[in-house]
Order: sequence, then C-alpha cells, then structure tokens
Amino acid sequence: MFPPNFTLADFTRSRTAKVRGIHNVPSETQERNLLRVAFFLHSLQVKLQKAGFRGDIWITSGFRNAELNKAVGGVDTSYHLRGLAADIVVSDMSPFQLASFIAEHMQEEGFEEIINERGRWVHFALAEQGEIPSREELTKTKSGYRLGIHEVGND
Repeated sequence: MFPPNFTLADFTRSRTAKVRGIHNVPSETQERNLLRVAFFLHSLQVKLQKAGFRGDIWITSGFRNAELNKAVGGVDTSYHLRGLAADIVVSDMSPFQLASFIAEHMQEEGFEEIINERGRWVHFALAEQGEIPSREELTKTKSGYRLGIHEVGND
C-alpha cells in the first residue's frame, strides 16, 4: 500500500506514453521498487514540512518501461526502468535547494544518486534492495556532469 499523497498512477503517468499509446505498466518487482520510492518521498515530504517548506512534491517522471524509456531518450541503464527512480520538483523550492536538502537530510533513508538536472528538476534513485547505497551527488549541466550539488543557470 502506497503512503499518503502518492499513488502508483503518480509514478506511471506520462504524457509521452499517452500520446504514443505506450502501455507503461510495471511488473510486481518494479511496483515493489516504486513502493520504496514512494516511502522515500513520503519521508522527504515530512522532513520538508518540519523544515518549513509547504510545497507539494510533484513527480515529473517515475517508472518507464523499455519502450517509454527509449521514446524519451533515457539510457539503457536508467533506474527508471527498474522502478527505482523519480524526477521531482517541489513548488516552493528551486531544484538546487531540493537536491541540497535531500543530500543533507535523507542520508539515513539512503539514496543511490541525486542529480540537479540542469536546474530544472531533481532526479533521485534508490539502490537495489539489500545493496549499500553509494549516495552519489551530481549536477548535470549543458556540458555534462559535475560532482556535487551546484546551482545551475538556464543552460
């Protein structure tokens, strides 16, 4: 059962899938992974509220089956394919603020990677169940990836 404020539909909704008629449905394993992602987001939401942020977490991209991942230009190793990733924004935070908050406040919950994606959204992924998360922090700019969470101009 998904935590409050998140549903399976939040993670499978895709404008590209709708337009192209792609049936973006996760397997049982992928759905279990999405449940872990949902609980991570629920914990994040609680911590954001305690810190005084009142904005909603919006999932801009969650699970992608292989056909959808290819359609949006995702890589073959994407955590989205396994249901272990989401791209998110929070209405009252910049992506830099959000990525920084996750890096600082979500260590206990663990994450595989956090990426400030060109200052437009935050990508985060969880490690496979039972694996030790690497907690990689990156910033993606027009010219590539940079270690750490950094501010990004409109590039």
